[in-house]
Amino acid sequence: MQIDRFVRGRGQGGFALMELMFVATIISTLTTVAIPTYLDATDRSDDAVAMSTLHNAMTEASLAAIGGDAGDSTVTGRDLSVYSDDDGWSAAAMSDSATCFLVHLTTDGDVSYGTTGAENCTGMYASTHAALAAW
Repeated sequence: MQIDRFVRGRGQGGFALMELMFVATIISTLTTVAIPTYLDATDRSDDAVAMSTLHNAMTEASLAAIGGDAGDSTVTGRDLSVYSDDDGWSAAAMSDSATCFLVHLTTDGDVSYGTTGAENCTGMYASTHAALAAW
């Protein structure tokens, strides 16, 4: 009797086509929501790295100016371009999300910020175009 039920029940289990289609629809809907959210979060993270780099560079430049090490020079690295002149100190940092963040610190201690594209991501550009109170 036990074997008879086992043999008869074979082939009748599993999921209906509608159930599988319903699960596939749910998975595709969740995916269409999750992927753009993830990409937006990574862009914001990349931007935060560039802003943090500029903040750290601004701190180091302020300390150098206090110590008398300031001079007319332009130093460009992989992620950071720094420029200083008689008016103050400027820097630009490129984010992995293709946004360039600008900061300008005047000799009076005033700080201004800005953003631009990759074509103008230099400290010299930041010295004249960083005009916002915050990013």
